[in-house]
Amino acid sequence: MPPLPPSRGPLPARTANTDVWRVNFGDSSVDFEVMVRVVPELIMHPGRTKAELLWALEDELCKRGIEIPFPQRDLQLRSGSIDVNLGDNAGQIAFGRPTPGA
Repeated sequence: MPPLPPSRGPLPARTANTDVWRVNFGDSSVDFEVMVRVVPELIMHPGRTKAELLWALEDELCKRGIEIPFPQRDLQLRSGSIDVNLGDNAGQIAFGRPTPGA
């Protein structure tokens, strides 16, 4: 397989007619599809093109201070017990044993 060609300038300069469609409301999300028309050289390497587009999108979101939260789930125990020790460090959880350094 031949090596991938180097990127030729910023990705937005190699795309045109971008549309964003809101397609759904998820459990904890608003789902969008981004429709991007790309130059022919990018069609030859769809995986690389998708990666470049996602990196460009993430860079733009970070530049504008927009964070995408990860969903948080609750755990419900139906029987038995579990010891939880949060200690002095937020986010450090030990199940049934002491937290290291506590």
